[in-house]
Amino acid sequence: MLRFFGQCAPSARRARRFADMVNVTSAPCSNIRCAAASVKEDGKRVQVEFTDGAEFELHGLWLRDACRDENFVSEVAGERYLTRTAFKEKQSHADGKVADAKVVEGSLQVKWANEGSLSEVASIFPSNFLRTYAGVVGRHLKGDRHHTSKEAYRWLEPYSGFKGAPAPDLKLKSLFKSDNFFQRRDYKAVINSDESNLEMAQALVRHGVVIMENVPTPALWYAFFS
Repeated sequence: MLRFFGQCAPSARRARRFADMVNVTSAPCSNIRCAAASVKEDGKRVQVEFTDGAEFELHGLWLRDACRDENFVSEVAGERYLTRTAFKEKQSHADGKVADAKVVEGSLQVKWANEGSLSEVASIFPSNFLRTYAGVVGRHLKGDRHHTSKEAYRWLEPYSGFKGAPAPDLKLKSLFKSDNFFQRRDYKAVINSDESNLEMAQALVRHGVVIMENVPTPALWYAFFS
C-alpha cells in the first residue's frame, strides 16, 4: 500500500496521507501506534514496540521489500520500481541494512545504510500496517502476537497464503451434493445493510457462487456494482 519522490524525507502531511491510504486498503489495526524503535544486529533488524504492548523484531530485507511509499512504488502505475535497489558487479550489494530507525508521529521511519540512492531518503511504515503483519513475519518478543482485531478476519485465513493457514472447511464439499450449492441472497437486504453485505461477500468467498434474488432493472444493478 504507496508513493513518495525526491531526495528528502516525506512531510508529516504526506506521511499521514500515506498512512490513511494504507489503513483503508490493508490493515485492520487502526488504533495502534508505534511506541519505540531501535536498530539491532548491525542494521539487520529493527525492533519495534507498539502501544498495545506487543514487541517484535522485523528483518531489514522484509522492511525494504514491504515498503510501499513512493520511493519504491510508482503512484501512476501502481508497480514497484525495479531500479531502486542497488546491485553491483563487485563489492557489496543492497542488503536491506538499516542505518537508523525511529518513531515519527506514531509511524516507523527507516533510513537505509547500503541502498544506493535510497540511502538518501527516509521510508515510512504506518504503525497499523506493521502491527498487522508483524505477527506473521516478525520475531515475536513480548505481548500478544496478533492484535484482537484479527478475529474479525478469521474467515479470510484459508485464502491468505501465509504459512500455517488453515484449509477451507471440508464440510463445504458436501454443498456440491445439496440444494445449497448455489448460495442465494436478497438484493435489497444486501445493499441496505453493511452486515448483510459482508455476509454475502463471505459466502461468495467460501462457496464461489452467490445468486442475487429480487434484483431490479439492469440499470440499477449496474449502479450497485459501480
